[in-house]
Amino acid sequence: MSKAGILAVTVVEAKNLSEEIDLCNPWVQLILDNHNYQATKTKNGDSNPKFDTKFTL
Repeated sequence: MSKAGILAVTVVEAKNLSEEIDLCNPWVQLILDNHNYQATKTKNGDSNPKFDTKFTL
């Protein structure tokens, strides 16, 4: 038996990401049960991005 509910997720930051060929454009994608899709904005050129983004799934 499954119970429906709400999941709150906060994406805070990433640290020391690879800076290969100046192509570090990180973002975070959240997928729940293959259908609930949400993503942060891309942080262009940042190997230590701060997202501080909240999602409710």
